[in-house]
Amino acid sequence: MGNKEDWDELERWNKERIEKQKRHGSTKRVTFKLLSIIRKKVREILVILIAFTIFMSFIFTIIIINGVKINSNGKLDKSNPMTREEVISLIEKGIENTNFYLCSNTNTKTKQEHYIKDNIVVFYKNSKLESWSNYNTNERITINNGNVTVKNDIELNEDMFQFGWDYSLIKREKDYDLNYKYLGEKIMFGRKVILIEESNIYSANKFIIDKQTGVILEKIALRRVLYMTVSQLACTTREIKMDVVTDEDIMRPKI
Repeated sequence: MGNKEDWDELERWNKERIEKQKRHGSTKRVTFKLLSIIRKKVREILVILIAFTIFMSFIFTIIIINGVKINSNGKLDKSNPMTREEVISLIEKGIENTNFYLCSNTNTKTKQEHYIKDNIVVFYKNSKLESWSNYNTNERITINNGNVTVKNDIELNEDMFQFGWDYSLIKREKDYDLNYKYLGEKIMFGRKVILIEESNIYSANKFIIDKQTGVILEKIALRRVLYMTVSQLACTTREIKMDVVTDEDIMRPKI
């Protein structure tokens, strides 16, 4: 009897041992399978991260190259820098200049022309008279859709516009949170011009100004991200012809 009980106990112990081995083996298999899945997912994530990094590096490189290209000013002479105040005086000299013709290209079908002589400015839009201004007598005649308005108290430089072009970004830079920078001078449009910039972290505005007359010949608006130029928003230019305006061109209109 004792021997039978010993054999039964031994058999139970053996069964328990086998069950433990089975459970342990199953646990090892589950753990191995789980680790395999984790490794596979990690590899997939790494592949995605590497691909994303390569893609973003490519995009970033294109943005930098494009920004450098847009922001390029060519070879500039920086030996005679001008202060912001000197540039403002030069621009306002342009407003007072004696005899020249301006034609603006705004990249639209609108043609804007100014005839300037002896402090008289005549403005045409698509060959139609829009305004006649005499800064000697402070008189301005405006024609809008056939309606005529006469004003007798105009002042030169009062609105910070130079023949339709706003230069308040230069004159009131602090109101726009901008910083002035003199870029240099070069020959452009067959004339000696100066280049200046008013900019901040989000944008930059370049002005190309005729050094002889003070007339703004080109304006370029740029978009920036953290001071880095990423795109050009607009570029407007205008042609200038000196000493071509006659007395007939600036005659007071009959109203």
